[in-house]
Amino acid sequence: MIFVTLQAQNINVLPGDFYRDSKDLTARTQAVKNDNNKNCALLKIITTEKGFTFEPDALGICKEVEYKTSEIWVWLAPGSRRITIKHPQLGQLRDYAYPEAIEASTVYVMKLTTAKISTVVENVNTSNYLALRITPTEASVKIDGKMVPVSAGQYQTRLPVGSHTYEASCDMYHTAKGKFNIVPDSTTYLSLELKPNYGFLKVESSPESGALVYVNSKQVGTTPYESDKMNIGKYTVQVVKDMYNESSKEVWIKEGETTTAVITMLPDFAEPIFTCSDADAEIWVNDECKGKGRWTGRLTAGPYIVEVRKKSCRSVTQQLELKNGDKQNIDLSAPDPIYGKLDVTTVPFGADILLDGKKLGKTPRLMDNVQIGEYILELKKEGYLTITKKVVIEENKTSEVYDSLQVYVPKKTTAITEQKTENQTEKQTAKPAKTTKTTKSYLGYKMAFLFTVNAAYAVNPQWSYGLTLGAMRRWGWYIDVMSNFNFDGMPSTMQEGVVYELSGKSSTSRHSVMIGGIYRPCYLISIHLGAGVGYRARNYYAKEVSDSFNYETLADHFKDENGKMLSDPGTRLFGFNGEVNLMLHINKLLITAGVSTVNFKYLECKFGIGVCLPN
Repeated sequence: MIFVTLQAQNINVLPGDFYRDSKDLTARTQAVKNDNNKNCALLKIITTEKGFTFEPDALGICKEVEYKTSEIWVWLAPGSRRITIKHPQLGQLRDYAYPEAIEASTVYVMKLTTAKISTVVENVNTSNYLALRITPTEASVKIDGKMVPVSAGQYQTRLPVGSHTYEASCDMYHTAKGKFNIVPDSTTYLSLELKPNYGFLKVESSPESGALVYVNSKQVGTTPYESDKMNIGKYTVQVVKDMYNESSKEVWIKEGETTTAVITMLPDFAEPIFTCSDADAEIWVNDECKGKGRWTGRLTAGPYIVEVRKKSCRSVTQQLELKNGDKQNIDLSAPDPIYGKLDVTTVPFGADILLDGKKLGKTPRLMDNVQIGEYILELKKEGYLTITKKVVIEENKTSEVYDSLQVYVPKKTTAITEQKTENQTEKQTAKPAKTTKTTKSYLGYKMAFLFTVNAAYAVNPQWSYGLTLGAMRRWGWYIDVMSNFNFDGMPSTMQEGVVYELSGKSSTSRHSVMIGGIYRPCYLISIHLGAGVGYRARNYYAKEVSDSFNYETLADHFKDENGKMLSDPGTRLFGFNGEVNLMLHINKLLITAGVSTVNFKYLECKFGIGVCLPN
């Protein structure tokens, strides 16, 4: 800061220090005329100081004041009588009356006597901090026309004392511009919140939802649709759905509002109802089976071939033309059966005739009106072997079947066969007993030792590794140790109330020791439940700085690693460590998977592989 002191607060013109200089012809050789086209007089003010201003009387000054070396030229109108001289430090000489009349084309000299100005310079801050916070956090900021690195909506820097400009912008927000001042004795805090420049769009389709939505020819979703932020302006919205004509609508997105577009779709289909008197007959539309007996659904407008089909029947075909909006009932004729004949005789006669399991009488018999097709024919008579065969009935033809029935003779069982069967039964009975004994050992009744190598993953720290040792029958125990082998920052942590500079470099620590129990409900699976002590933290190179800085907005501008590795109290957890694991037993191979936690605030996924060795 600069202070100006004066020995005397005045401006004087001593007697004899104002006079006419008849030898100086400057007013003639460099003549200046006033508004009345008369030559002006020239007043040469002799002084070594600068910063004067001059206020003449009503006649005024003819030309802008000229500052020469060690003197000031003031052009005066003829007849001028007075002048006021002002200075920001020296004060003013008010209404100084000229000792003689001011004449045209004449040079006058005035020597100013002024107090001496002395300057005292005091060292003060010429720069100070700006702490800026902006919403939204993704906005970009320019300070004095230069882009600055904003991180998570915050920025801080030192700037020269004085006035500065800012410009903040972000997509879908109004740009903000303004000024701020940096003062020497305190930090300047600047909080900016940009005004939204976006809206939202909601699209509904009628009479049905599920239509594809296009905004300016780009597919964005299906109805009902709600958009994310959209720039304000005009958009074309289209909805497209099968069986409906394409529909569109123009909408305006307004600032801070949700614009709802309800678009009505015109149908592009018919809804016929096909009904056949035969409930088992199939209805085919353009060679596509739609159902049996009765079908209704949507079909686009146009010509169709409808066919009614049924096994062993002559199909009925019908052609029709469907129009948009048709909901007519269409009756379909039942297909006509196609018949043939079946002639069946046996020796001896009197056998039951079954065709596809349906009893039709006894042999001999000639059957008319048997529908064409392939059937399974069975001939049965008590005391005789049953005859089963395929028969094919053809249109307008007689299928003849003639068979001789064979007498049924029961097979005799010998003593040797009975003994053999009995021995086989004994062997089969013995084998399950052996299997039962083996299964019992699989259930964990024999002591087994286990060993696994484990890895655990989570965000910060990413990986840690360890070992598990244990033993079990149906029940068991185990010990588990995990670590990422990083012990930085464990002896000390950042203290509350102290501000630190951070290097930006960090490391993570993760350690745990647990004991637990094992339960093996079956041969393939065992469940592990453990508890113990765990530790996790993120560590930084850091050193203490002045208490005057705001901890929340302090930048990570620490440049070297001469600080101490400290753990961040916000990420430091020490205490209870618990886990639940599921172990899969594949013979002697073990595969484990589970989760663990520190103080129920930190979860990590755990995996392992190892062996199980029965005793």
